[in-house]
Amino acid sequence: MNNKRGMSTIVVTLIIVLLSIVAIGVVWGVVNGLIQSGSQGVEQNTKCLNINLEVKQINCATGTTNQTCNVTLSRSGSETDDLGGVKIVFTDQDDEISSATLIDVNGTIAPLVGKRITNIDTLVPNNNTVSLIEVTPYFTDESGNQKLCSQTVTFEF
Repeated sequence: MNNKRGMSTIVVTLIIVLLSIVAIGVVWGVVNGLIQSGSQGVEQNTKCLNINLEVKQINCATGTTNQTCNVTLSRSGSETDDLGGVKIVFTDQDDEISSATLIDVNGTIAPLVGKRITNIDTLVPNNNTVSLIEVTPYFTDESGNQKLCSQTVTFEF
């Protein structure tokens, strides 16, 4: 009888050890996932902080029905990764922003070179005047998703 009790103690100890190993594995999987997702967010924010984007020049004219603009952007800073593009929002003199005024300009803006974007239909009617432009850069991740930077460049005229 003593042998059977000794055997059950060993079995219980083995089960507890195995359950502990499984629990540690599950906890490690969750913690590792959190650490990796957090580090990607930090990397994205660091990229955005190291970009200095400026609106150098803007020329707007009367188009067929809406104002059209040519915008020259300049980029400096220590980040050399390619941008996915920029989002541009035009505001008219009455501070009205239509969701349709969001313009997505794909493609990178080379550091120290800049980019000129021509004939942008601002969707601001000709009877109003464009008074404000906001430019937000974004990067594209490995999956092709756009990751907007929190910094927005504003140019008021």
